[in-house]
Amino acid sequence: MKFLVLLLCLLITHFLLKDASRFDDGRLLRYYARFRAWLDRLLGGASPAQSTTADMAAADSTHSTHSTIDTIDDPALPPQPTSVRLVRYLLPLLLVYAVPLCLLGLLLLLLGDLAFSVPAMLTHIAVVLLAFDRSHPGRLTEGFLQAWRAQDDASCLSFLERERVSAAAGDSPERLAGLFGRQFIYRCFETLFTVFFWYVLLEPVAVLFCIITYKLHDYHGRRQAVPEQPTLQRLSRLIWLLEWLPLRLLALTFSLAGNFVRSFDSLRDSFWSFAWDQPNDELLYTYARSALLEEPGDGDLRQQKAGEIRALRSLLERSLFIWLAGVAAVTLLGLSA
Repeated sequence: MKFLVLLLCLLITHFLLKDASRFDDGRLLRYYARFRAWLDRLLGGASPAQSTTADMAAADSTHSTHSTIDTIDDPALPPQPTSVRLVRYLLPLLLVYAVPLCLLGLLLLLLGDLAFSVPAMLTHIAVVLLAFDRSHPGRLTEGFLQAWRAQDDASCLSFLERERVSAAAGDSPERLAGLFGRQFIYRCFETLFTVFFWYVLLEPVAVLFCIITYKLHDYHGRRQAVPEQPTLQRLSRLIWLLEWLPLRLLALTFSLAGNFVRSFDSLRDSFWSFAWDQPNDELLYTYARSALLEEPGDGDLRQQKAGEIRALRSLLERSLFIWLAGVAAVTLLGLSA
């Protein structure tokens, strides 16, 4: 069933949801923010207006991965005991994980083999669709390249801002193209390949766990108060762990789908690296560029970068087909066994 679910989700995303707006997935975080605000009032950790305003602002802006909201806790407030701080920050985290995951697990348990497992399969599809990005890779690249070929750097910058990429007005054209390529690769990895990996391994419960973790990381990244930093660091390390193995499997796939020698040489140097401070998006972008079949020429910069972006898109599409074929093979072997 896993192969069928993934294939149906890809087809639905490509053909039916390609013009749909992004799913409003901030509702869960709005409940999380309200619960945190209630705990702040109960424990006396922050003023109600400050806590509620900052939490709701961060929850309502979860569709941007890099923009920030400056929120500083009131320095006049007395320091809180460690136990109070743990309750204040860990209890909402535990609830925002436990409630959805338990409800999903209970629903799947109740559905079981009901009606030939059709309701269970629809539940799987709904969870995976929730994790998939609505923007097709081809549409993303063509949207950026249209402005890039017109030599309109202002439009390129606007496109990057709409697509949640952090860029400054003074950035050079080469940097704008590099930012897009890096974020494009990582976004596809985060919303496609990571979902593939954890769905095949642990089915929709693991996918929902990944969704909640990414959203919480974005939420806490938006709140720049000092007490938020330990929570943000823990979530960053959790994401690093969730992505460690699928990232390296995708890098191995790049070796099969692209330049094997250069890609494998690049991968060999850092395959067993466990450095927390090495950004996954930077590492993946390095792997992807080393796997490109053609080296950039000495021509015009815009033609070079446009060709590189198209090559990255083709590399991802070939890699996706390889992963689909792998899931199909695992499914067939499981059926035959």
